Amino acid sequence: MRAGVAEQFLIHLRERDGELDHQARTLSRREAELKRRERSGVRSRMRIDAELFRSAYGKRRMDPRTDERLAWLMLLAKLERGEKFVAERRLQAPLGERVEGYLNVEALYHVRMIGEVLRCFGIEAPIGAPPAFERGMLRLCELLSPGWAEPILFTHQALTLTVMTLQRKRAHRLFADSPMLIDRLEILLADLVVDGAAQVAYRHAQLDRAGLERAQRLLPWMLRGMVFELPQVGALYGVDKVQARARALDLRALRQLQPAGFASERSAA
Repeated sequence: MRAGVAEQFLIHLRERDGELDHQARTLSRREAELKRRERSGVRSRMRIDAELFRSAYGKRRMDPRTDERLAWLMLLAKLERGEKFVAERRLQAPLGERVEGYLNVEALYHVRMIGEVLRCFGIEAPIGAPPAFERGMLRLCELLSPGWAEPILFTHQALTLTVMTLQRKRAHRLFADSPMLIDRLEILLADLVVDGAAQVAYRHAQLDRAGLERAQRLLPWMLRGMVFELPQVGALYGVDKVQARARALDLRALRQLQPAGFASERSAA
């Protein structure tokens, strides 16, 4: 890692998130913002089959009755399960005001934000744990040396960011006939994309040349695993499109969202 990367990123997190309370699992600024958002009464007038959502959520295969809007909601609900899984495991040990401490609690806010999106459509459903493949990959990272663990984490987060960015864009088409709903979704999805961009930039800054090469080799295999467990990715966006966009992530563009002190000068894998 370049000197000062973690320190600069921690400054960014404190400014964006506020004070970390590890025991309460809260971030002062995030908590205040989310409580304001939770009071919003904006709801979709579109008919969403909440019962079909609940019955199909735990299954890998897509139900043939799933339309594009339900597939979008299903993918959004499942996309951050890995982040939640890692955060809950790591929060069992005190980390103090370190970068990982902030990121772990931030992950819990991401789950709450996705819950707010689902409520806009009358869906109350727990996010739950990721599937076995993803759990195994994330647990493997805990056992591997940083030289392998960091490329895996970077690639996982780069793919998640890529799909979340596509989700944000698709929302404007799917729900274009409801401007107030779009405004509500945009506030929540924009925060998820900005946070994801920060984490990708931070993980990228920790990779040396060998790590970047490993990430390049890992990308198609990890994308296959993602699409196997989340067929909505392929159905909505196409595997080739997601892989091309993940390879083309522009760290210079991500730097516009982040402090210059921690964004890597290298191109994203």
